[in-house]
Amino acid sequence: EVVDDPAQVTHPVAVGVAQQVFRTTAISGGENLALLGRVDDTQLRQLYAGAAVLVAPSRYGGFGIPIVEAGRFGCPAVFAVGSAMTEVAGDAGLGFHADDIADCVTQVKKVITDTQLRRELSVQARANAERFTWERTAHAIFPDAAPPLKVLHVTETFSAGTGTAI
Repeated sequence: EVVDDPAQVTHPVAVGVAQQVFRTTAISGGENLALLGRVDDTQLRQLYAGAAVLVAPSRYGGFGIPIVEAGRFGCPAVFAVGSAMTEVAGDAGLGFHADDIADCVTQVKKVITDTQLRRELSVQARANAERFTWERTAHAIFPDAAPPLKVLHVTETFSAGTGTAI
C-alpha cells in the first residue's frame, strides 16, 4: 500500500522509498508496511514524532542526519555500527552489525516492547540531538568569528540531483 499522507499511517512500519542511483530496489511486505515515497519536512516531522524507533541499517551512511532529526522528537534509533552513525547516535540508540539483520530485528523488538528502555532512549535521543545544531557547528568551524555568525550550508541530494540550502 502506498500512502500519500504520513499522518494517515496506521501501520507499524513506514518505509521511505527513494530513487536509487546505481541499482533498482524492490520492497514488498504485508499489511504492516506502508510505502511512503518522498515526504516533505512537515510529513517527516510527523513520522519522527509518531515513531517508536528509527531503523538506520546503512553500512555506508554519511553523517547520520536522520538519527539526529529523529532524536529531536525523542525517537531512538537502531543503527548499523561501524559508520559515522555510531558516533552520531551515541547512547541514543542500539547498534547492530550491518551483516546481522537478525540482531537488527532483535534490537528493534527490544525498543518497541520495553517501555522503560524506549523512554530512556527517547530522553537520550533528545539530549543527543542537542549536540548537533547549525550554530554549534558554525562556531566549531569558525571559532574566532563574532556572533551572530551566519552560515549558508548547501547540500546536494545525490540521488535526486537537487540542491537544498539550509
